[in-house]
Amino acid sequence: MGVEGTTAASAGQGSRKRADSESLLALADQARRNAGRVRDPDIKATILTIAERLERLALRAHELERGARSAPAFDTQKISSKNLS
Repeated sequence: MGVEGTTAASAGQGSRKRADSESLLALADQARRNAGRVRDPDIKATILTIAERLERLALRAHELERGARSAPAFDTQKISSKNLS
């Protein structure tokens, strides 16, 4: 299932279903690609902030998937698919 063409509703907004780490990383990647197409520096910065927060959510989702009971509030290390293995 690809992320391309995903709407806010189909991405889980308003749903109680827990997002999986791979989907969140895909959304972060998509946000970064979209930021590369934006000329306005304020909008680009906002999109990149969203990508960073999606990566943090991916880390938390991964920890929940693995059964971790607690997670750091913020992790400044860049998260990638390689880190989730």
